[in-house]
Amino acid sequence: MVDAVENLLRTARAPVAAEVDWAFWRDSARSLGRDHPTIAREAMPASGGEAPVSGSRFKDKRNARSALDAVRDAHGPVLERMLAEIRRRNYSIRTEQAYESWVCRFVLFCGNQDPAEIDVVRIRAFLEDLAVSGNVSASTQNQALNALAFLFKQVLGRSLDGLGDFTRAKRPKLLPVVLEHSEVGKKAVKTRIYHVF
Repeated sequence: MVDAVENLLRTARAPVAAEVDWAFWRDSARSLGRDHPTIAREAMPASGGEAPVSGSRFKDKRNARSALDAVRDAHGPVLERMLAEIRRRNYSIRTEQAYESWVCRFVLFCGNQDPAEIDVVRIRAFLEDLAVSGNVSASTQNQALNALAFLFKQVLGRSLDGLGDFTRAKRPKLLPVVLEHSEVGKKAVKTRIYHVF
């Protein structure tokens, strides 16, 4: 990668190319381990519902199999299609992991039913359950909604127009910070001191 960046800058005749210590960057470059998310993602089988190999997408499990593992086994082809679409769009590995987890939780909530057969009423019920029973934050509920919207729109080709309104998780109320005149003066002095150093 260092060579590629250097070649690009030198080809573009960018003045900064002469200012960079390219030998330093080459010497300090390191290879990523097989368990690093970026490398592990590439080791994952692309399709076919094959089981992940050791050292693939996620770290090896050290605890007992969970209900989510059973969902992954039962609905591997749909999940693989979703992951392939996420990778095609160059989403981050963390987004990929979060979306897969939310879809598995949703399928489990629906009694391990095939996602292609689930209607928007169940999506609404799941999102409301997260807010009411799960007591999740608004951002967590939004992440779950985004994962399900991605699955239904981009993978299954279905519309979520009938979703309608649902109970939203409450956003925390932030109290405004009010400073007295003396406190404003102290803050200004501290700010000036920090900028000097």
